[in-house]
Amino acid sequence: MHIGGGTALAAVRSRAARAAVLAVVTPADRPQAHAVAERLLGHDVAPIVCSGGASGSHLAAGVHSLALSIGTAAQELDELLG
Repeated sequence: MHIGGGTALAAVRSRAARAAVLAVVTPADRPQAHAVAERLLGHDVAPIVCSGGASGSHLAAGVHSLALSIGTAAQELDELLG
């Protein structure tokens, strides 16, 4: 699902999410993903914000970068959630 910053906030809030994971597939996705991540972090709606995908590494300060492998990324997220 592709969602913008405002919709992302509403989605995370309405589900009382413990984490938000942004898929950043291409370099062109980075600017919007960065803006969404900053917005999520700024509103403190999810305790953990992560990014994954081919262009998701080092998205923004405070965002956890997940592995490219979906299996490994799922394990990393599970560890972050404790």
